[in-house]
Amino acid sequence: MLLDEEDVLASLVCVKEMERQVEEQSAKRRDLETTLKLLEKDAWAKQATVAALRKQLEDIKTINQDIGNKIRVPNVLFIGLL
Repeated sequence: MLLDEEDVLASLVCVKEMERQVEEQSAKRRDLETTLKLLEKDAWAKQATVAALRKQLEDIKTINQDIGNKIRVPNVLFIGLL
């Protein structure tokens, strides 16, 4: 049972189409992996920024509280002098 030339050519066309589809899917997978890596990197950077901003907020709260305490002390002393 030998295959005739048409069957062989049809099989070759089918194999070529499958190879093309595999390459297309591989390229899509590589693109998705690259996108995922970029998104992960961006997420880590944003988490670091959030942590730094939280630290700054705590520092500012402490400074504001210290300033508030310093403002209240002279007023109390001043009122006590009257």
